[in-house]
Amino acid sequence: MKTILSKILLIIVFLFFGNLMTLHAQKSVLIPESDNKKVLVKIGEENLTVYYVLSQKHSAKLKVKGPGKVSIYIKTAIQDNKRTDSLNNLKYILDGKIIKLKSGRDSSISENSIIIGERCKVFANLKVDITIPPGAHKLEVFSTDDHNKVYSKYCFEKYPDPEWKERLPLKKINTRVLLAGINDQKTIKYYRINSKKRIKFLANHNLHFKLLIRGEFKHHMFSDNEIRILLRENGKTVYTFKVSSTRSKRVEYVDEYKLIPGTLNQIYLQVPKGKHQYELVVADEGKSALVKIYYDTNRYTQELYQNLIAKNNEKKNLHNYSWADIVLH
Repeated sequence: MKTILSKILLIIVFLFFGNLMTLHAQKSVLIPESDNKKVLVKIGEENLTVYYVLSQKHSAKLKVKGPGKVSIYIKTAIQDNKRTDSLNNLKYILDGKIIKLKSGRDSSISENSIIIGERCKVFANLKVDITIPPGAHKLEVFSTDDHNKVYSKYCFEKYPDPEWKERLPLKKINTRVLLAGINDQKTIKYYRINSKKRIKFLANHNLHFKLLIRGEFKHHMFSDNEIRILLRENGKTVYTFKVSSTRSKRVEYVDEYKLIPGTLNQIYLQVPKGKHQYELVVADEGKSALVKIYYDTNRYTQELYQNLIAKNNEKKNLHNYSWADIVLH
């Protein structure tokens, strides 16, 4: 009888801890794939935590599957008479397409940390959050400070997977184009935009959108096709981004013979508070693109993150805009 009760108790304990593990499985510690030197850090009465040495020459390379948020914890050893505004300057690259520069002016100073084997007990602390779009991604983090010792730790918070639903344009004035997969002949509908024909759609606070964009090729075009797309919010241009396409080998037009569809670009954006009307229009005369719009019915980020700078953008400062995520993918 005791043996049976013991087994039942073990099963209950196992299920209890299993549920706890499931509840907390959404947050995890990321271990760099790069060969970064490890150090042990003790903060106050907490247990020892592993940090990784970070520099401009020795970056931390991480792989992560979104959607979610990567939190980077930075500790920089402060020597005597060092200015803290020159510390904790970070640079990161996401999929080779997004570069972010983070100033250390937001650093806080602490004297309750100890790094085993180091004499310094005063550190500048900085936390940086990076929104990760859905799918598999590669993240590389650098420190631009080569004069001080920099240590880093990485955590990942997984968000629910998005559930995308198509958002139709406000007016059915755009030319509808039908594409078909070359292998499976599965059809998908796009809308054509150019410098004169634009696409408009409504969006509410905290909606997340995915824009599918394909450049279009004329038969005499053989090089990559770069197209500038203007994003207008309530009539005002808030961002200009470039999409680059090559001739697609996966899809073809169903009833179009004058043009060739380009490869796919995906752009993710989050809408600020309130109700807004957005427009997408091609900035380049004589060029056109195909657009399809989806919104996420299962919100996948929990807060706004600003100041993402897309590769090959117009170097426009995003600091003043209320919407946050524009991710070329």
